[in-house]
Amino acid sequence: MKSILLILFFCFAVKIEAQENLSLNDLWEIMKEKNYSLRQQQKLIDIASEDVSIQSAAQYPVLNIGASVNYQSEIASLELPFAIPGSSPINIEAGVKDQYDLSLSIIQPVFTGFRISSLINAARHQLQSKEIEKNVIENNLLLTIGNLYYQSQLNILQRKVLLESKRRTENQLTLICNLMEADQKTAFDTLEVSSRKLHLHSQIIKLKDGYDILLSKIRYLINADNFQDLKALEINAVALTVPDLNNTKNAALNNRSEINYIHNQRKSIEFNKAALMSSYYPQIVANASYHYAKPGVNFFQNEWMDYYTIGVKLQWELWKWGYDKSKILQSELTIEKIDLQKEQLKKDILQQVEEAYKNLEMAITQINLNKSLVALEKERYRIVKEKYEQGLSTSLDLNDAEHSLTAIELELQKEYISWFQNQLLLDYATGIIVKDIQEVSNEK
Repeated sequence: MKSILLILFFCFAVKIEAQENLSLNDLWEIMKEKNYSLRQQQKLIDIASEDVSIQSAAQYPVLNIGASVNYQSEIASLELPFAIPGSSPINIEAGVKDQYDLSLSIIQPVFTGFRISSLINAARHQLQSKEIEKNVIENNLLLTIGNLYYQSQLNILQRKVLLESKRRTENQLTLICNLMEADQKTAFDTLEVSSRKLHLHSQIIKLKDGYDILLSKIRYLINADNFQDLKALEINAVALTVPDLNNTKNAALNNRSEINYIHNQRKSIEFNKAALMSSYYPQIVANASYHYAKPGVNFFQNEWMDYYTIGVKLQWELWKWGYDKSKILQSELTIEKIDLQKEQLKKDILQQVEEAYKNLEMAITQINLNKSLVALEKERYRIVKEKYEQGLSTSLDLNDAEHSLTAIELELQKEYISWFQNQLLLDYATGIIVKDIQEVSNEK
């Protein structure tokens, strides 16, 4: 039993440890669930949804119940011009001073110049706009987190290169020390190597501090502090390809949420304009009510009675000093402005696609070139090292070869990450920023 518990505890610990090192997809999923900006936008969506319900309620009848009690100090009376002999003049009162009324009424809009239906449609498009706006915010966050992730991966790769350079430098320092014992080298020869080792150590520490800052930014965006590190990116597993440019541009114009957002904003303003134009039409409202009152319709009898009323009310605003006309013109100008925004947005999207596409092509070219240069510099370093061990080259020659090898390896890692970042930007520009490039490439 104790062994089983230990095994379960070990598996649980391994699972926790595995969860701490997150991939890009892991970061994105956490962000979608916990990011405060997305949660606030969801509340705006809920508010817009309620606005649709509010506007829709206006098309249904309104049911009212009422009760009133009134006391009237004076009431109308009529004194007859004749009287019974021997009695006071006859005085007839029209009503009573105490009045009671219980009522149940229904009010139903019959024709509002299409105002209610226009406002409902405007609210629905506003709801769709808020939903699309959330998608826009989410895509921007995906892009930002993706860039931070790849900057972090570049930091990791650069530290690996520098650690390997430091290891070579330490081997070189050990070799010099051995040659010093054989009186083949002087202490002066160790100065350059020791200085380089210290410089590499300083660069590694600086990169580690920068890495911690990048992680803190990621934690802030995803609103999660319970992970310690990121999964290492397997850059060699990626197929360095670029899609067809024309197809990518067409996909971007079809997929980008910003275009759909502007479309829904335009439709919402169009329906609001239609609601304003409803003032040009008469407004017709039907009503019906049931009363139980004392007195009722007969003011001459102070008794409870029931009755009902049915009616239709027409109202037509004929002149408001150009208020509605100005509001409609304002809506038309807003629509024209939105049309210009849409055209500008399309140009911006196509520019983003083309720029990312060109940068991808350039990154692939540089990667292939730098891979060849790395192979050449490794061979150069090997030859110089062998000559140095044979006393045919100086310590400066070896330092120069090692420095050149490190520099080109750092440049190669930078170009790899540049490819990832531009692929991410191309996905964003195309509106399909929903996948982790590393995981997809590994499946290939």
